[in-house]
Amino acid sequence: NEGSEFTMSGGTLTIVRGGGTTYGDLYLRPASGSVTGGTVIFSQSPAGGTLIDATQSYLLDANTPLNNLTVTGKTAGTNRNADLSLMISPLVVNGSLTLTNDRSSLSSNNRNITIKGNMVNNGTYSHGTNLTLFDGGTQTISGTSVTDFYDLEVSPVTSLTTSGSFTVNRNLNIVSGNLVLGSGLLTIWVICQTTEPILMITQPVA
Repeated sequence: NEGSEFTMSGGTLTIVRGGGTTYGDLYLRPASGSVTGGTVIFSQSPAGGTLIDATQSYLLDANTPLNNLTVTGKTAGTNRNADLSLMISPLVVNGSLTLTNDRSSLSSNNRNITIKGNMVNNGTYSHGTNLTLFDGGTQTISGTSVTDFYDLEVSPVTSLTTSGSFTVNRNLNIVSGNLVLGSGLLTIWVICQTTEPILMITQPVA
């Protein structure tokens, strides 16, 4: 919007109730902005305030980078899912992306996602047909869930270290730094642009 501004340098912004339609549940398209810190949280279980004992589906559209982004489903009492989906804009996370537990999910909706910090996946990361780009300093992918990708670009200054097995369903592009594999398997499926069959490359890691 003309003349609008969004600034965030610390603290937390928690979106508790989902179900937004035209503009989703967090719609950030400011004319100008600066995000240098803080965490945006999608959860029906806020640290303070009223808890919503129901599954929540959230929509996010942000054309300005966020710092930390966290999705946390409800696990106290009756489990309830917290499901976050992107709308139109690609997502840029200057800090860390965290899916806190197995009731937490992020769907790219085929939108590209850039992560400059770490990724912690204890939930479900649905890549669709997007590009996931890591271009921070020294970065890690961790968590209890398997994190798979469609297109993956590795562009850190130093390294991207993974803690387990994962699959790249199309293209893996290592532009800079090192891709450091932990214990597990890296599987790359390449769809050839010819009449050749699908090629699978599997790299075992001790």
